[in-house]
Amino acid sequence: MKKIAIISALCISMLFGSNTIDIGEFSVKSTLQGNSTKIEIFKGKKPFQEITEEWPNPCGVNFLFTGIYEKEPLAFAIICDNKYSAAEYNYDPKTQKFIYAGAIEDIYIKELAQTKEYFIGLSYGSFMEGGAYENGHFTGLSYDSEDGGAYEQVLIFEKPSNKLVQRIYGEASQSEEKLDLGYSMYCTGACISVGDYNFDGAGDFSLFYSYSRVGGDYRIYFLYDPKKKEFVLGEFGGANLAFDEKTKTIAQDDSYEINFGAINIYTVFKIVNNKMEKIKESCALVYYGEESETFLKYDCKEGWWDGFWQLSSTGLKKNFQLFAALSENKTKGVAIYKGQAEFITLSLNAKNGDSYIYDEIIQGKKNGKYAFTITEGEMTAASYINKNGKKFELENAGY
Repeated sequence: MKKIAIISALCISMLFGSNTIDIGEFSVKSTLQGNSTKIEIFKGKKPFQEITEEWPNPCGVNFLFTGIYEKEPLAFAIICDNKYSAAEYNYDPKTQKFIYAGAIEDIYIKELAQTKEYFIGLSYGSFMEGGAYENGHFTGLSYDSEDGGAYEQVLIFEKPSNKLVQRIYGEASQSEEKLDLGYSMYCTGACISVGDYNFDGAGDFSLFYSYSRVGGDYRIYFLYDPKKKEFVLGEFGGANLAFDEKTKTIAQDDSYEINFGAINIYTVFKIVNNKMEKIKESCALVYYGEESETFLKYDCKEGWWDGFWQLSSTGLKKNFQLFAALSENKTKGVAIYKGQAEFITLSLNAKNGDSYIYDEIIQGKKNGKYAFTITEGEMTAASYINKNGKKFELENAGY
């Protein structure tokens, strides 16, 4: 079964209309003509050969490239947008013509992007079934995604020759040297992004890896090495990365959902030896109130904060509700009463097994005490004692 070369027409339609490349003493030009592609080959400036590639449906976009095989330097291939395989043509010294040599078996392009110096093609680890050539032309095809999901390879074409100069193999390929390139089955567009990610003036690219639990796409980054003249996988990645060319820094704004709120972490990095080095970090605990959000900034070194427990007093004519959260190490906590918009600080006073007693701090002064019993991550008992010594039993209404 042959793999079919695919390119997203949406992503490349603005890049290509007609296409011209040079191979040796020949120049090849492709032009769309309805359902057909006209391929004109010139030797020097003189017309040498003309080929018409018939497609069942309008092609939309053509892309010519070379460098398919080192042993056959006089060869080129043409891809028709996201519907059909790459048609390969090799020079036959006997007939002194370029002849159709079949579909390129191991190239299956989903999307094409470009830097200033290169085109970058993304190969998708699925298969096409039902596609067939008769007399050098396609008769039909169908899509089968059961084998798909992972990227198979990234193809690098050098401008302006469109020569295939580098392949980065993924886990789905048969190559011995493979990288984990992520999963394209969840990527619906802009799977490749380009930019100068290490601020060295050279164009790099990033690849969709997976959806992140903090929201947004988790991406991995390939940096251009001008000495090797190839792209290498950088030693950083992440979701929600913003690159600032002016300050040469990378900012990451992450929000982790917790019960009744979130943890926001804002981090700034600089690039050192193509690695992200943290230079600043700020953290905030967010409570999602009924009408607005309440933020509490805290020192990130204090660690994580657990989600909010929803607590309610019991046995009163008019019971009150509050939400309480504790830091990961249980040394600090916060409480916020329903209908209020400010956090009350809780400071650990005593601990006995699973029981914790916290001082309630209001305007810098101790006001009352909260007692919590937490067994295997669940709050099994809670109470509040005000500054006058009156005790209120609290019921855990949810977490």
